Amino acid sequence: WHQRGAFNTQKYPQARVSRVAGADLWEALMARAGAEGTPVF
Repeated sequence: WHQRGAFNTQKYPQARVSRVAGADLWEALMARAGAEGTPVF
């Protein structure tokens, strides 16, 4: 998966930015869910 991601970043530079933004969003979502003590889904 990481190798495929590296290949995609070389072919599509914006893919790396979007993936990092998605990771940050996911971390924020998990942090909020953990703080509230409620299920994520």
